[in-house]
Amino acid sequence: MKRKLLKLLPVAAVLLTASCTDDKYDLSDIDTQSRFTAKGLVVPLNMDKIKLDAMISIDDESEIKKDEQGNYYFQKESKSPFKSDDVNVEKITITKPADIHQSVTVAITLDPTIQGKWETYAAGKTIAEIKADATLMSQVGLTNEMDIINVNVSDSKPFNLSATGIDTRITKLDKLGIDPLTLNIDVKLNGLQAVVDGVSVTGLSIGLPCGMTVGNITDGGSYNATGMMSFPTMVINGQKKISATVSELTYSAMAADGANFDANAHTFTYNKLCTVAGSATIKLKDLKGSATLAEIKNVVAATYSCDVKFANNLVVNNFSGGINYTIDDIEIDPVKIENLPELLEGSGTSIEIANPQLYLDVNNPFFDNNITAKAGIRIKGNKTFPDKLLTFDEKDNKQVLSPENKDLVEQGYKWVVFSELKELLTGDQIPQTLDIKVVNPVLNADNVTNFTLGENHDGITGNWKFFAKLALTDNSKIVYTKTWDDWGSDDLNGLTVEKAVVTFTVSKDVALDAESISFTLMGAIGKELTGTTKLLGDAEQEISIPMEGGPLKNIKGGKLTVHLKGKNQGLNKEQQIEVSNLRLKVDGFYDKEF
Repeated sequence: MKRKLLKLLPVAAVLLTASCTDDKYDLSDIDTQSRFTAKGLVVPLNMDKIKLDAMISIDDESEIKKDEQGNYYFQKESKSPFKSDDVNVEKITITKPADIHQSVTVAITLDPTIQGKWETYAAGKTIAEIKADATLMSQVGLTNEMDIINVNVSDSKPFNLSATGIDTRITKLDKLGIDPLTLNIDVKLNGLQAVVDGVSVTGLSIGLPCGMTVGNITDGGSYNATGMMSFPTMVINGQKKISATVSELTYSAMAADGANFDANAHTFTYNKLCTVAGSATIKLKDLKGSATLAEIKNVVAATYSCDVKFANNLVVNNFSGGINYTIDDIEIDPVKIENLPELLEGSGTSIEIANPQLYLDVNNPFFDNNITAKAGIRIKGNKTFPDKLLTFDEKDNKQVLSPENKDLVEQGYKWVVFSELKELLTGDQIPQTLDIKVVNPVLNADNVTNFTLGENHDGITGNWKFFAKLALTDNSKIVYTKTWDDWGSDDLNGLTVEKAVVTFTVSKDVALDAESISFTLMGAIGKELTGTTKLLGDAEQEISIPMEGGPLKNIKGGKLTVHLKGKNQGLNKEQQIEVSNLRLKVDGFYDKEF
């Protein structure tokens, strides 16, 4: 431009040399300042292509990165796993039933005919003496296998189990594993020890609670689904001690027999009658050889008794059933978004990222117990979004929350649609902080299996990663400004611009539409000149912008402002807006001191 302006100077010289010099005049009074009219003066200006690499300034501390293909993205991930509180469900203590004592008095009655013959032929004789004398046996009418005493037993007593204060998180009972305990049963036949060596008891059965898992039953006993413990014929010498081990309770079987678990009152009750039944047959051969008729007659009554008692309370250490366990909210370290390029923070900019993605790797340690974990994800950016309910029904849950199932950077993740997430990075500027919280995490299942009670279980753990490709939607607006402030020179300082038109060639292949483009001519004195025009399409085109304002003196530079709109495509560093062949045509005047 300096060369063009200098061409104006010879005109001034001609005007000056055309006048004669007269020594009579004081040349100091002559005005040496000349003004030249400038109409359609073209000032050529050169500028480089404007690429996104220049528009998006990225340094080592910037949150915006470039992948190998030059695509811009933002990514943050957890520095350490997040973790919920430990989980602990208290043991259930079922109070053992009161000890059962059942006793039946058995009357001893001899056949009157046999008793009379016995008194006639064998009075004072011992059983051994009678059995040794076939004549006496015949006279009394006895045989070795003859039943002397028959005892039939049938009795019942209340047998109650109960528990209160059951953990409120337990909603249903199924299988109850208990600390192994011993069930003791004592069977006695009192009053006959003096005359009997042993009593053969047949069909001994004891009715106990249903649904128990019973093992290690002595004396060949067995336990069935109805709760009946039965024994084969056994010989009782006054007393027989029987024991068994109880290790598990099945609630459904108990409930069918009247048991009740009240999840609202947190109680368990089971009321049942404990029955004892059996028969004892005493034959002649069972009597002691030393016994006499008088001694047998003195046994007016015998007592058949059965004692049933649990050694301890029934302590439930694991259970299968239902659970509803709410865990405290889990705070996740905030996502800090700092050092963003000015392009995304300029005045008038409105951003909407097309498909931000939140990746969650969540471990559900209760998967082996058939427990599903659920939680809400709450995210706050420029505003708070509705909680997104997630279900973690696998051991290792890999889920990605995003508006669309495309452009996902990680494979192997289950997609969860979260349309509102598009609004997360929306607004006049990208939020500086994203707050993520896991709210109302709950363990919920109706078919829990083998969950250990009374001990701490490690809670839910997980990691997160937030990824956002810089793909702006058609709702995104970016105001990009490029300023040149180094055009000033001695020649330009003499130029006063009253009107101006800026002309340049523009083309672009950026994933942004240019809705308008404006140019401002800046100077040191006067009023800036500004003009705006539309820019349509991507084809290379000549742009001419008339500018209004002025007059403006001492041109210092220019400012190009482009209003950009997203096109649902990712931004890449190779994309560019090219402005070239910039020419400034001005009308005004030029002042020069000679």
